Amino acid sequence: MGRSVFEAERTRLWLGVLLLGLGSACATGQLGTRNRPVQTLVNELKKGGWEPDNPFSLDPQDLEVAHQAIGMYGSSADRLQRTVNYLNSASGIGFQYSPNVTLTAREALRARTGDCMTYASLLVAIARTLVIPAYFVYVSELPVHYDSSGWLYSASHIAVALDVGSGALVVDLLASREEWPGSVFRKVDDGVAASLFFTNRAVERLVRGDTAGAEQMLRTVLAFAPEVREPWVNLGVVLLRRQQAKEALALLRESLKRFPDYQPLWTNAVRAARALGDEAMAKQLETEAERVAKRDPYFHFMRGVAAYQSGDFASAITSLETAVEGMAEGSLVRAWLVRAYLSGGEHKKGWELFATLRKEAPKDPLLDTLTTEFPRLALLDVGSTSTEQAVRLLGKARRKKP
Repeated sequence: MGRSVFEAERTRLWLGVLLLGLGSACATGQLGTRNRPVQTLVNELKKGGWEPDNPFSLDPQDLEVAHQAIGMYGSSADRLQRTVNYLNSASGIGFQYSPNVTLTAREALRARTGDCMTYASLLVAIARTLVIPAYFVYVSELPVHYDSSGWLYSASHIAVALDVGSGALVVDLLASREEWPGSVFRKVDDGVAASLFFTNRAVERLVRGDTAGAEQMLRTVLAFAPEVREPWVNLGVVLLRRQQAKEALALLRESLKRFPDYQPLWTNAVRAARALGDEAMAKQLETEAERVAKRDPYFHFMRGVAAYQSGDFASAITSLETAVEGMAEGSLVRAWLVRAYLSGGEHKKGWELFATLRKEAPKDPLLDTLTTEFPRLALLDVGSTSTEQAVRLLGKARRKKP
């Protein structure tokens, strides 16, 4: 949901990957434990004339078709695997990833496309009727997204999991195993998942210019699940877009008491203060945000990507190096650092890091993308090319525009 600063990279990863991780290493506790039927939120939204469907429900005739194709035999894990195959294969649903499109399970079954939230909603809707005790997991560490005007808003990444012994089998539309370091997801109840679903739908309204509809929807979601941080960020953006900077700043400062480590809230609060002409408040918030950022490698990652895209490669290198220190696992952040090194003229560091990554994961699609952007990388063999040879060749190269 939303336009990510590196969305194109993630969409090249595996579709419907099954990832097995130890529960003690990956789960960070459940978010939302109150008994809140999803239909309660749906009914509240209906009062505004929107969203008539429970996003996690399918019609009986569609479930019957799925049941016949998947079957009830085998363990829960076996049935989950077959359900994923049914969703992904051409002989089944043939689901295709489509960014910025959040659909209910019913809508997704017809469209056969959608984002990660759409995929998770459809998977859960089918899996539970096959007596698979699947649940949603919230991937809080994936990066924040931006809207078309440069405001930071949040789009949630959701996956589906099944407890297997002492671990959890996670089905993620986008991520590869290498991009799931320890403690990156948490189990959420259906009420939280529905809140995130309708938050995404509200953002779609915001991007289309329906700020009034987005505001009403987000206020409804917040009343239902105030412990979910994304609606707070997005409502702040809506208010700012509606020229209600004073109300936006008050809301964002209140939300910072709840979520003091959530960087997008600080960023938008600074903009709200400046919209009010209160530069002293903006500076104070910036200072506090920097203090928070020092503990948050993902902030440095986002800042590094933004600097890279603006052509400030020196700043990109500084921020991405800081991010790598706190996010050493996986190739995503380090691949961006390779880009920054090569674009910034630090060919030795770029080659050495690329070679390390290629040896760790020879078939990583993120690295294949780098060889497309920097074609001379494809001419170099990490097993036989010396650093001196690589630097000479790369020093003559220019980055190919995607």
